[in-house]
Amino acid sequence: MTTKLPTALLEPCWGNRRIDRRAWSVIERCRKRQASERPPLPIPVEDWIEGPLGIQLGFADLSYLGDNVLGAAFVKSREILIDEQVLSHEGRCRFTCAHELGHLTLHSNLRNEFHDSQVDVTFSLETIERQADRFAAAFLMPLPLLERELVGVLDKTGLKRTECIYELMQ
Repeated sequence: MTTKLPTALLEPCWGNRRIDRRAWSVIERCRKRQASERPPLPIPVEDWIEGPLGIQLGFADLSYLGDNVLGAAFVKSREILIDEQVLSHEGRCRFTCAHELGHLTLHSNLRNEFHDSQVDVTFSLETIERQADRFAAAFLMPLPLLERELVGVLDKTGLKRTECIYELMQ
């Protein structure tokens, strides 16, 4: 079953809709388990990974996995590890957590472990990483919430919605 994104103005291109729907589905699952009327902003990615999603989240030195590995996802143990070096960069840390959650959500049928130094001959590594990036963006900044905030600002300032959104998209 696919989840329809409740957005009218900002519709993702066809290739990204599936990933955006999966991210929205995870947001909705967490929101319902937390008994919230609306998803909170900013999305509490770390709390939701450990709480409603029941995934172990840890921080460690991941240099043993390869050069420049910032995160890893382990399917069987339902665990996400984030490299300690990103702890001082809140945005990078949140994105890396959401990226690894994307691997667990989108790619758990492809392999048991994900980190960017791996090579997979059955599915393009570039495609996997791009999809996990898209999931992270859609999870942290979901279009329905972005649209709600944008429309609120436009209405508050008296600007015309369609014209402003068209200008922003240009």
